[in-house]
Amino acid sequence: MVIILPPSLSTLYALQQLQHETEHHATLLGFVVAMEARRPAPSLERVETVLRADARLSGFTKISVIGRDGEPLLRIGEMGTGWRRTHVTVRLPESAAPFTEVRVEGDAGAVVSRGLRVLAIHLFVAAVLAFAVYRLPLRSLRHAIDEVKTTQVQLQHSAKLVAIGEIYAGLAHEINNPLGIILSRVRLMRAGAGQRQITEELARDLEMIERHGSRIAQTVRSLLAFSRKTPFELGPTDLNEVVQDAVALVQRPFARQAVTVVSELEPRLPSVRGSRDHLQQVFLNLLTNARDAMPDGGMVTVRTYARNGTVVGEVQDAGTGMPPEVQARVFEPFFTTKREGHGTGLGLSVSANIVSAHGGEIAVESAPGHGACFRVRLPAEVTAR
Repeated sequence: MVIILPPSLSTLYALQQLQHETEHHATLLGFVVAMEARRPAPSLERVETVLRADARLSGFTKISVIGRDGEPLLRIGEMGTGWRRTHVTVRLPESAAPFTEVRVEGDAGAVVSRGLRVLAIHLFVAAVLAFAVYRLPLRSLRHAIDEVKTTQVQLQHSAKLVAIGEIYAGLAHEINNPLGIILSRVRLMRAGAGQRQITEELARDLEMIERHGSRIAQTVRSLLAFSRKTPFELGPTDLNEVVQDAVALVQRPFARQAVTVVSELEPRLPSVRGSRDHLQQVFLNLLTNARDAMPDGGMVTVRTYARNGTVVGEVQDAGTGMPPEVQARVFEPFFTTKREGHGTGLGLSVSANIVSAHGGEIAVESAPGHGACFRVRLPAEVTAR
């Protein structure tokens, strides 16, 4: 209402001004006609000359001089349409005979059209503002709802991960207990092999059982350490050892999927101030993603080196690569390009948070058809001299 009212008042004021001007001109023209009527020989030609000149200057559409019989003695201009016309009649005194009236018509069309245009513009602006006022809160509300839904999904995933971690830790303990008994018995049997005079074939079997049992025990211990909630305690950490442990965990299962892991580790690498378990989690995530990027197998290269006060760890795959729009979102929580049921979309997000907590940064370089290289940069620990 506030927006629509001003143009309406403006148009009304303009119409009133036009009416006032018409009345003023009609009065002046009536005076001119009355003066001509007082002449000894009134002339319509002189009156017409004056009226035509005034019509050109004032812009009135029609001026009429009416005689005693009510018929026009003189008419200048054309009749306007009813809705556009302002009409003023001035009655002349008896002394102005044979002229009795002067009628003046003004064209209000321009004023009305201009008012309608202004009104239309204001209505359009009002509609746009109303739409914006209506839509913006809805967009904010939808955004808030989306955030709540995302948070709910994150909480559900977090709860599932916690439950899985607890179940996994329990299973690891269940495996460790009987495995420890088996290994103890095998070692006792091997230690007493000379006294019992066991066969060579049995000795080889015992050695094989101990070797593979020890490997199972090491794997279970590593996975148990990885799954438990270890405190985030920073200390001097050898990144080469972290990478080697991560590679040792995945090398055999990767080999069954035709994925080979090649390590190119720089010797005498400066240590970093970090959490060994959490950094191992980062490289396990990167190695797993590299394997998933090569469903038909291939080679994963792991590198470490020192540059300009930083220690760098790289995991490079020979997969299909990523377009720029995927690279831009790859560290977002719950973003994944894997099919449903084959990834939570949390691995890289968690890894980025861990690296950031170490004062480092993680980045990816990739191009479609040229694989991907994830690069972790950590500040080298400054040793006191």
